[in-house]
Amino acid sequence: GGIALSNQGKVVVGHLSGLAEVFSPSATSELKWQAHDSRIYVLKTLNSGEILTASRRGQASVAPNFDTLRLWSPEAESLWHLQAGRRADSLSFERAERLLVIKHAGGLLSVFDLVNRTGPEYFCGPGARDKVLDIRVAHDGEITAARVGAWGQHVYSTSLVAGEPRVTQFRIWRLPERQLLETRKGVGRFGDADLSGDGRWFAVITHDGLGGGRIDVWPTLPPR
Repeated sequence: GGIALSNQGKVVVGHLSGLAEVFSPSATSELKWQAHDSRIYVLKTLNSGEILTASRRGQASVAPNFDTLRLWSPEAESLWHLQAGRRADSLSFERAERLLVIKHAGGLLSVFDLVNRTGPEYFCGPGARDKVLDIRVAHDGEITAARVGAWGQHVYSTSLVAGEPRVTQFRIWRLPERQLLETRKGVGRFGDADLSGDGRWFAVITHDGLGGGRIDVWPTLPPR
């Protein structure tokens, strides 16, 4: 279901059965345990050797489906277990690996504090509301990518708003306060995105819907 590579060269695999498995650099299975009771699509390894896993209980994208987020020691000891609130599609850390930003289905974006064991706290945009959680969503459409700046001060997220022509949103957030700083709009279909290590460049794939596309790159981030 999911895969993550540690700094020690170990490979961590999440299975559709909810099992998590750690392989050594020589491809030997070192550890296997039942991390969740449903499929694992998203997981990350931390520099400390800890492992973060997120379950996906069903295919429903918006309705709460009791997906869970779990933090494990390198020996598979459970350190933290909580409800994710909505399907987790991606996990992104800042350099210190304290703040975890999760891109959820339904335009939701949340942050967890892995040191103080708090969260989720949601980013709220100026537009639509989530009817289940009764909060404003971060984006009016599905979020296609979310990245945390290296120093944990800013989050950069992209989304696709339904309709023709497709409207794209690129938003810059101040992470400590979850404050929206800027929205940039375009036309196309945003795909995956990435942020340079120094946080100065953000690049995103933009599809034109006709089989072609381009790569949009924004320099001098955070916003001028």
